[in-house]
Amino acid sequence: MTPISQSKEDYLKAIYEAQQTGMSVQRARLAETIGVSSPAVSTALQRLKRDKLVDLSSGGDIDLTPKGRSIAENLVLRHNLVEKLLYEIIGLEWYKVHEEAERIEHVISEDVEEKLLDLFGKRATTCPHGTPIYGETLEERSARGLHRLSNCEPTGQTVQVALISDRDSNFLRFLDEKGVVPQAQIQIIKKEYGDILTISVGNNPIHLDQHACDRIWIEELVPA
Repeated sequence: MTPISQSKEDYLKAIYEAQQTGMSVQRARLAETIGVSSPAVSTALQRLKRDKLVDLSSGGDIDLTPKGRSIAENLVLRHNLVEKLLYEIIGLEWYKVHEEAERIEHVISEDVEEKLLDLFGKRATTCPHGTPIYGETLEERSARGLHRLSNCEPTGQTVQVALISDRDSNFLRFLDEKGVVPQAQIQIIKKEYGDILTISVGNNPIHLDQHACDRIWIEELVPA
């Protein structure tokens, strides 16, 4: 496949990741995600369309062509592999790996990708945040029994953090300091006015708003 620019790869990945969450993708949302102006997005999309990487509907929706989707899927895979390399081999903190991987993912060669797949396993493995390395749709996430913490009732039950779907290193660092990390066991205590959820890790109560709880996915513990 002919190499494309890093900027085009960033657009394709942003569209792909939004679609994975079930959202329709439009210019305003894309501009907010990437952090550029709406005119810049419009110019970039016309170039991606010219290169047969995206389709633009009359209603404003943006979709990936098979070629564009293939590039985005490969970039997501390389991103997650780099995160695992940084976390498991180099020892970088899990809440820092996303930003580093964003810089490195564009320069990973096919040979290095294959070596990393051999090292970490080609299927049953996740990134440090808990997401399967090949990506995952909301339907696939639900099929393996995962739920957003915000949708859970405060019954006092103990559950396990399966993944955390957020890129903000400050938020991830906060969760790390509180012990809310992938594979941690937490107890759901109560929900208060304003959808503030109280959970506990060990004996330490933690208060999270809905925005935070939306990004934490949990699974019920299977009795031994």
